[in-house]
Amino acid sequence: MKKQNPLVLLFSVVFSLPLIAQPETSSLSGSAGTCYAQCYIQDEYEITEERIMVKDLQVLTEVSVPEYTTIKRKVLISKASIKKVPTPPLYETISEQVLIAPERKELRVVPAVYETYSEQIEIKPASKRFILKTNGIGKGGELSVIGALLPYVITPASFSIDRVPLAYEEKEERTLVRPATDKWVYKDNAKSCLSIDPKDCMQMTLIKVPAEYQTVLVRTPKACPEGYLVSSVGSGFDTPKDCIRITPIPATYGRAAPTPTFVEEAIPAEYITIKKQRLVTPAIVEEVMVPAEYKTITKQVLKKAAGFEEITAPAEYQTIEIKARKGLELLDGFEWSEDGIIQTVTASTTTINIESPEIYANWSTAGCPTGFDYDKESYACKRSLVVPAEYRTITKRTIKEKGGFSEWKEVLCPGKISNAVEQIQKALNTRGFDPGPIDNIMGPKTRAALIQFQEENNLPHGNLDLETMAALGIQG
Repeated sequence: MKKQNPLVLLFSVVFSLPLIAQPETSSLSGSAGTCYAQCYIQDEYEITEERIMVKDLQVLTEVSVPEYTTIKRKVLISKASIKKVPTPPLYETISEQVLIAPERKELRVVPAVYETYSEQIEIKPASKRFILKTNGIGKGGELSVIGALLPYVITPASFSIDRVPLAYEEKEERTLVRPATDKWVYKDNAKSCLSIDPKDCMQMTLIKVPAEYQTVLVRTPKACPEGYLVSSVGSGFDTPKDCIRITPIPATYGRAAPTPTFVEEAIPAEYITIKKQRLVTPAIVEEVMVPAEYKTITKQVLKKAAGFEEITAPAEYQTIEIKARKGLELLDGFEWSEDGIIQTVTASTTTINIESPEIYANWSTAGCPTGFDYDKESYACKRSLVVPAEYRTITKRTIKEKGGFSEWKEVLCPGKISNAVEQIQKALNTRGFDPGPIDNIMGPKTRAALIQFQEENNLPHGNLDLETMAALGIQG
């Protein structure tokens, strides 16, 4: 079976879509193979002429520069008055103390305080001893125990002192001497200074002074070994630096056969005086007040403020050139004076503003061309001109008969379109419509050129009707 050209189908669908409903066959005529479609008929227009106003009636203002003349007048600049003349301020130099460093608190190490005292230590307790007086039998011839051996002292009792140096524990402690403060100092600002004089480049800068600390070596005595006591007197009798242990040494006795005569003698206790040191106040860190530091500077202070002194100032006049419109005339009762224009009155005179229209007889026309009036707001001469309205005739295109879809018209059947596309393209090209390449394909450019041809020739468009084919010179 032969395949149908898809472009032919597309063209047929596009040009036949507006009406899908089947026509009444009773209104159509023709032989077999004849095709009908409703085509779009364009509106029918008629051309008419109309006169329209292009520009409204206008009232224009013509402007002219007035003529001026220069007159010299002596005018009052300032009236006689009492003026206040400024007087400069009066300064005096004084000395003043400037705070350099404020009163502050500092921490100060106070060393420990010791005192020396004496202490007696018993090295031998009180005792008794018997002293042998004779080495025979007593006068009476009696003995307590005949042949007994009685004790006697060979070496008396004593004591020994064992000394051990007192050990100390040393450690460093960091104490605050001066807290952090703010301080004003002079600094050279030569980099950003624009002055040639180096003194001008000095500036006061507030800097942060860091806190100051002091490291203190603190010696703390360690405990003595077990059985030892702390002695406040060392081997050099200067500082507490010894631990001592006192060991009693008992007396040694011998035995002999004495005579029965003995004398009892009391032996007093024996003591040794040693010196000791004891802590009165421990080492401390105390807070002390450091007085503020001041610097004496000299400066100028205001003794008397600037003021004003009243003096009598005479009236001041000045000869000026006044630019006035040429031909200005004063009304009766007005005249020029040293103060300007004055109005003469029986009792007194009143100064008038020279720009007041009321004092001139010809204020509105002076200096202006004939027919012009002076406008005070714009300082120009003006007159009004009437410009008539302007009209022109235009051609209007109006609808004479409304178009729309026509009655059923005979169109090219789809089977014949494929053989006619190339002829249509050539016919359109000949008549100045661009159908694109002559390729026997009903493409977008061919379809657009065909519709444009139908619209410009007032032909029904939307289908390839026989009327359009005839207009193109193609036999349907």
